[in-house]
Amino acid sequence: MIALGKRTLVSTEEQKPVMAEESPDNQPMTRQRGERAFPRDDSNALATAHRTLRLWCDLFVRQPLERTGTLQTVPPSAPILVFEVLETDSSFRMAREKQTEQAPKSGPNFPPKSAQDAADKTDASDDDEDAAYYPMAICIQKSEIGIAMYKDVESVILVECVDVPHGKQTDILSEVVEQTSPTEMLLPVSLATNEKMVRILCADENGNVTRAHKVIKSKMWRYEDAIGKLCNQLCVTSIQGQESQHGVGLSFEKLCTLIPVERRSLVGALGALVSTVLMSTKVPDQRQQLVVHKLAHLGTAKHMRLDVSTQRALQIFSKDAHPNLLSGTGRAKEGYSLFALLDRTVTLPGRRCLRSWMQRPLLDGSQIQERLDAVEVFASIDGRDIAAQFRKSLRSVQDVGRVLAKMRKGTSRYPHWSGLRTAIVAVLEIKDSIIALCSRTRLPPLVENGWRSVRSDSLTQCLELLDVVNWTESKEMKLLVVHEGVNDDLDRARQIYDVLDSILNDRAHRILQGIPLLDEIRVEYIPQIGFLVALHKDTANEFIPDNWEFVFEQRGEAFYKEAHVCALDEEVGDIQSEILDLQNSIIREVEERVLQHEDHLLQAIDAVSVLDVLIAFAVVATDSNYSKPAVTADDVIVIKEGRHPLQEITVSSYIPNDTFVDDDNRVALITGPNSSGKSVYVKQVGVVRKLTRQPESCIVYLAHIGSFVPATAALVGLTDAIYSRIASRESASVMQSTMTIDLNQVGTMLRNATSRSLLLLDEFGKGTAFVDGLSLLVATLGDLQRKRSRVFATAHLFDAGSCGDVMKTIAEVQLYQMRIVVQDDHGRSAPQQGVDPFGIVPLFKLSPGCANSSYARLCAKKAGVPEPLTTRAAEVERCFRKGELLKKCSYTKTVASKAFRLCEEFLRVADWEKVDDEDLKSFRLFLAQL
Repeated sequence: MIALGKRTLVSTEEQKPVMAEESPDNQPMTRQRGERAFPRDDSNALATAHRTLRLWCDLFVRQPLERTGTLQTVPPSAPILVFEVLETDSSFRMAREKQTEQAPKSGPNFPPKSAQDAADKTDASDDDEDAAYYPMAICIQKSEIGIAMYKDVESVILVECVDVPHGKQTDILSEVVEQTSPTEMLLPVSLATNEKMVRILCADENGNVTRAHKVIKSKMWRYEDAIGKLCNQLCVTSIQGQESQHGVGLSFEKLCTLIPVERRSLVGALGALVSTVLMSTKVPDQRQQLVVHKLAHLGTAKHMRLDVSTQRALQIFSKDAHPNLLSGTGRAKEGYSLFALLDRTVTLPGRRCLRSWMQRPLLDGSQIQERLDAVEVFASIDGRDIAAQFRKSLRSVQDVGRVLAKMRKGTSRYPHWSGLRTAIVAVLEIKDSIIALCSRTRLPPLVENGWRSVRSDSLTQCLELLDVVNWTESKEMKLLVVHEGVNDDLDRARQIYDVLDSILNDRAHRILQGIPLLDEIRVEYIPQIGFLVALHKDTANEFIPDNWEFVFEQRGEAFYKEAHVCALDEEVGDIQSEILDLQNSIIREVEERVLQHEDHLLQAIDAVSVLDVLIAFAVVATDSNYSKPAVTADDVIVIKEGRHPLQEITVSSYIPNDTFVDDDNRVALITGPNSSGKSVYVKQVGVVRKLTRQPESCIVYLAHIGSFVPATAALVGLTDAIYSRIASRESASVMQSTMTIDLNQVGTMLRNATSRSLLLLDEFGKGTAFVDGLSLLVATLGDLQRKRSRVFATAHLFDAGSCGDVMKTIAEVQLYQMRIVVQDDHGRSAPQQGVDPFGIVPLFKLSPGCANSSYARLCAKKAGVPEPLTTRAAEVERCFRKGELLKKCSYTKTVASKAFRLCEEFLRVADWEKVDDEDLKSFRLFLAQL
């Protein structure tokens, strides 16, 4: 006879069990300990069984137990793992672990096919920066705008309240949204019903919705309700310390130190934000409180203003859509942009910090100088080795902010814990290196001060807390495993589970002795169900005692409850679930204790991100031969041999240009032929769109984020804003003409420009009649000159006399042109007037003066436009300039005449096989002339 003891995991996708009422041949007795069995008179027994199994599976997969010598755990959809204890006569032997061959069914409602697949999907989403939750609430009351934004990864709330005249509200909101990149907009009904406002906040310039918006009930914006919500359900650890860990909300006095509570729009926005985040986030704390690291101000007045069109025109950021984007399976990636050029960071926090710096350039000269001094140290010959050493350690720093966010929600897993541990070890290593370096040399204050505030003792305590995990077994199983000796109850339960095979075998042997007619029997343990006796269906119908209670039938086997297994239910209990519960409680307790050090962990990651970005700037400066700019409070821009950072890497040779702007040179009007480099020059002062023009804008922008600049030397005065009229993107979703789009951009410029603003106008007025466009350009330049703004404009004004007369109406306008060399048909330099040039060679050098022609026909010829068209264009231009009557031209007749002449010349030679050199040379000359 054979007695079997078995413990197994049951898949919810297995064959459905048959209940007692479905087996009329069985007449089970009513069991006394029926709490573990399915009552045979329950009509919902099948559904109850599956709900119980699924509940266990969910719990089991979320935090399974993996230990040497215990049952290996798998998700419910994996094949069943079976442990059997076989008894032959009086000897016992352990059968090897075997895997059933029946694979589970798959379908849209089933869990992943393997635990690793689920982990891979989750890990992929964890590393996705776009998956961050950054909601922003906006409240407008009269001329007051209240803004509140929550960042879950950084665990911070950003607030701002500004007084804006009614006509400028959309401009300010558009700039704030571009600077902060929220993932969701929270709007009151009054704003949500304003289509123009929703389009500005949630759509790109083409009218495509790029972020969601949610309408928040009016009561959540009320001042009184918001004050109560903030005092009861918002905890700020940076000012409350340990109080926030015990459910103590903000007192009204502390709230007053954080925000101006008299600003009703700001309080309303913050209250609506906290309420929405609590409703949309899994907050494990039953107190329903939002715990954040700090509450800070956006400080829009402390950062350079960049409107949407300027960011796109200067290519600060650029998204390349995935080919499968329309099908919903692809993600956009960073394209050819300044961000891609400067992104030499090696950590995710560093990449986020770089994006934040580039979205919000500084206006504080001392802060800019601190960044530049730090970059200078790491870019020096001695500092490069130090930077390389730091980068090696930085590569081990994981996204700690996201790990802590997972811990706050109670969804952290082994990869998150392992990443946190690795990051802490790397941070402590960097901290020790910085302390050692400070004793030998002087590091930049921005780096030294930031790392001196990192609490090594707090990070060491976090490491000790994390060491409750058995990292060796956890790494092997990719799941969290608690060390032995951490909890006595857990160790006792594991010991029972380790000998469960022998217990099941012993009970199976006892039951078999009481029923001599049976040759084989098996005792199984199924978590959440208990201990059961399993028999083959045919055997069960013949030999089972009447006092056995039928539970269910599956795979041709019947499962019963009887006295021995009921005793196991009482003595051992649901041991697997007990182990899981104990381990989960330990893990959760460790998470809560780690979160007590959240402030110090985030402070350390802030120091890591700043160090990562500064070293990235130094690497770019070294590789691209950038120089350190001088930043001054004087209203001046001086650039020596400036280059455009994106343009220069696309050409083999880049020709630099100088720039000078002071009180006497505020407005520069640049003319020149097509493709001569006007736009690249203007944009290199700020940054570029078409990679054939304007470098100065880029240099000014880079200096304000603390980066070295592509120039031999640069003196940059503080600039409060950069506005541009460069890019005119048309779209079917935007019901505006090209000229209307241009006028909107110039309107934003005129409303917001100051004497400290840098303005870029590329061929403004080209979308309408020449006189009308010129009139608008002159009026715009005159207004900007009165505001004392710094202006770089390009235009096609090619009559020096008339251009000078027009510009006399605007004081202090300096005329420049891009130099070119005009060639005749023999490649020799020719005068620029009085000849029909064969070609032009742009020198890409700026010089005083005004260009006299665009040489558009030469550009058209170079682009492949047929010669008859360019010849006709020359005739039309000549007649237009001389006021002559233009003759009608038939291209068909001209082509036919040429064909006739070609045939005539070809037939002139009698025998082409015997043609002499003189005739062949004459025919070639004829073809060239034709």
